[in-house]
Amino acid sequence: MSFDRKKSTRRGRIVNEIQRLKERIRILESRLENEQGTDLTFEDLNVAGPITLEPVIGRVKREYQIGERIVQRRINEVLFCRCGRRLDQNHVLRCQKCSQLVCEDCAILYHGRVYCLWCFKRIHDLTKTDYKILLCIASGITNANDIFRITGVIPETVRRKLYGFRDLYVTSKASCLRELFFRVPRLTDAGADALAAYERIYGNDYDSIFVKRLIKEYVKANEIERLRRTLIKGR
Repeated sequence: MSFDRKKSTRRGRIVNEIQRLKERIRILESRLENEQGTDLTFEDLNVAGPITLEPVIGRVKREYQIGERIVQRRINEVLFCRCGRRLDQNHVLRCQKCSQLVCEDCAILYHGRVYCLWCFKRIHDLTKTDYKILLCIASGITNANDIFRITGVIPETVRRKLYGFRDLYVTSKASCLRELFFRVPRLTDAGADALAAYERIYGNDYDSIFVKRLIKEYVKANEIERLRRTLIKGR
């Protein structure tokens, strides 16, 4: 009998402990449901986070108040630029227009300010065709047929583009007496700025490199021809 009494006493203690734990769990669940705590989010550039338009990068810290207790949670995420490249502490910049974080390749430095590629296109909205045409103009190639041979853009499109660029990116205003009779299109300050910025965007593409090589060969051939004519006149 004494053994059965001890066994029943031990079972009773276990049942009471289970009931106590259940009651404790119920109290904690009710507190979680009725918590009035505020989430606190902090920026931390030590880590990165998912592709997002939010200007937040890194380790997110949240604090929950449960009664008199404060529970902290940290969530570490990996951030990527909108181009798909991973961001990290040493290779990330913030657009001063939209506050988005971008990688170095998508960041454009323009007039002392950092812009993301997408915000910069709102300032100078140029296509790759526009870039190639401006590249030719900057190299002194102004004839629409010559630009067509180098870039593949048909002459009608070249003329239409140049007309649209007039007085904004390209000007034909005379800078000397000779240009009053032989007007030559050339880049404006805005055109030079836009071309320099878009060099970072389109400059390393294979077709852009090919066009720049053709421009170099064209300029070199013209220089050789000019020297040949000068030698013939000097004889």
